[in-house]
Amino acid sequence: MTTMGEELTPKERATRSDGSSFLLSVHHDSVQPRFVTARKESGINYVCSDKASGFSIFISRLNPRFAESESLAKNLGEALLKRGLVPTLHHAEPIQGENRPLLDARLGIYQYDSLGVLKYAKVPALLLEAAVIVHPDDDRQAQSPEFQKKIADSVAEMAAGQTRKGGSHE
Repeated sequence: MTTMGEELTPKERATRSDGSSFLLSVHHDSVQPRFVTARKESGINYVCSDKASGFSIFISRLNPRFAESESLAKNLGEALLKRGLVPTLHHAEPIQGENRPLLDARLGIYQYDSLGVLKYAKVPALLLEAAVIVHPDDDRQAQSPEFQKKIADSVAEMAAGQTRKGGSHE
């Protein structure tokens, strides 16, 4: 268990998953700085981009349980699609800072081997970028209880599928 304000390295976070059925790290996504512009609305300065919107799922081939991670990622992607969410494909663009191998375009699954939380986990592990926070529509959507329920329900469906296959979830 982590105490309030405790900072953990990705490796420490990953090792805390030992004994669990899987590790899921949930985040908001962004885009490369060159695609971000400054805007001002109602006297408030903010940054945004129309470059990309949607979800992304990352897994690592360096995870010792890569095949199970990939299976979970596919289950999560299907569950997100079923709820009307769409993947973003901007991480596969051949530009510096992106250029991630796209394992499944329909489901938004990428290979990202250098993410410590994925590669150091001893259990199947995935990282979900639920929305592109600098995209104005994604930002508004991510704040809505309806969107949050879609994400939670998708994760629960993925976990239930893992349990049916013989694992337990925590």
